[in-house]
Amino acid sequence: MRFSRMLVLMMGTLSVITARADAFERVGPVYGVSEEDFAVYMKRRAYEAKADGSIEKARQKVLAKARKAFVDPDAIPGVSPASERKTYHVDPGMIIAEDVVDHENRTIAPAGTYVNALDHITLSHGFLFFNANDPRQKAMGKEIVDHYGKRKVKVILVGGGPAPLEKEWKMPIYYDQNGTLVRKLRIENTPAFVTQDDRRLRVDVLPVY
Repeated sequence: MRFSRMLVLMMGTLSVITARADAFERVGPVYGVSEEDFAVYMKRRAYEAKADGSIEKARQKVLAKARKAFVDPDAIPGVSPASERKTYHVDPGMIIAEDVVDHENRTIAPAGTYVNALDHITLSHGFLFFNANDPRQKAMGKEIVDHYGKRKVKVILVGGGPAPLEKEWKMPIYYDQNGTLVRKLRIENTPAFVTQDDRRLRVDVLPVY
């Protein structure tokens, strides 16, 4: 009895396998799975990209983007010419989120501690923000640089290219990439001159006419 049941089960299983094999055979032939070696694939893609000019196009695109960033970057949105004079202060301090440790893993400042760099350093220069594409701001910026001296002023543009102005004024010129500094300093109008005032930063917004 047990043998007959096993025989029936085996025959049933065999019929199912045979039926599935027939179904696969009707669909089409089965081929072995093979994948192209990754290194071979990358070499082939590089050769194809070089052949059709894709690599050169990508290189030129990167160069054009870098050139524009130095010569004619997009102006930082949300910053307009100042129409009135105002002065305010910004606290540059911050509350650290994690413990600060030294090279021996000793805690220098635990998480939650307020730290302010101006407690330990004194700025030797001010930061002048303006849009070099605005002739009025550019002229006022030149007056400030000439008054304090090139070593006492760091020029940071919010519009206009740093490369042309650097060549014209013969001094390092910077650009506030992505508007990071103007947001931290809450600068909405320029020209703005930022200097140290004890443990805070003083921001003087100067109107242009």
